[in-house]
Amino acid sequence: MRLVTAVLAVTLIGASLPGRALAGDPQHDHDSHDRAQGEAAPAELVLPDHLREKLVVEMWAISEGMGLLLTHLAMGDADSAASVAGKIRDTFILKQELSQEELKELISLLPEGFITMDRAFHGTAGKLSTAAASGDFNSAIEHFTTMSEACVSCHASYAAQRFPNLRSE
Repeated sequence: MRLVTAVLAVTLIGASLPGRALAGDPQHDHDSHDRAQGEAAPAELVLPDHLREKLVVEMWAISEGMGLLLTHLAMGDADSAASVAGKIRDTFILKQELSQEELKELISLLPEGFITMDRAFHGTAGKLSTAAASGDFNSAIEHFTTMSEACVSCHASYAAQRFPNLRSE
């Protein structure tokens, strides 16, 4: 568990540095190079650009929130941890400002497993928010660990091309 948290912390710190490669950012997308080398593409979400951009924005917001959560939990700052967890809970891509047409399109394109993982992740963020608000740091930290593991599991399942070290072979 500590390893997952340490890996997440290092990843989040690296993601916050200038010049970071944004997952799905065409300027930093190495997928086409990898496929040109003859590698088979692993499981990957395939979305039209307008929906993919919204998903990437949500993922970066969650990544930044997870970094803040780690800091607030480590400092014992219950109010800030509860607030950030509540914001993560409420960042469902399905709740963003999508037209009815975009929402139908997105739901038809997302695998059921992704939707299930996403709902569970945001539900756990809500539990973390409640635990932190009540000062139950042990539960809040357990929920943070569950959320961290969910990130890794989802990336291994649905973004393995971008995160090849997470592939489960």
